[in-house]
Amino acid sequence: MSLSKRCWTKVVKKLDNRTLKYAQKEFAVFSMIACGLDGDQQTRKSVFRVVRGAYADNSFVSDVENDTAKKTKITDDLAVEIDKCC
Repeated sequence: MSLSKRCWTKVVKKLDNRTLKYAQKEFAVFSMIACGLDGDQQTRKSVFRVVRGAYADNSFVSDVENDTAKKTKITDDLAVEIDKCC
């Protein structure tokens, strides 16, 4: 079970990390192009933050991070139960 648990956890974390990496692109500089066109760089950043918010505060990002933690806990709990049985 230990090897299977490690493999499953690794795959789940890898997928979730890819999802988070993709989400980071939505907050990158090139995503700010259309924000605050008539202002300077600081104005564009301010408008972008008002429209999109911050990556760390984004509900989708929080949901993925929480989901990863839940999946890891489920796997850990399952491993403990299987070890008890065998």
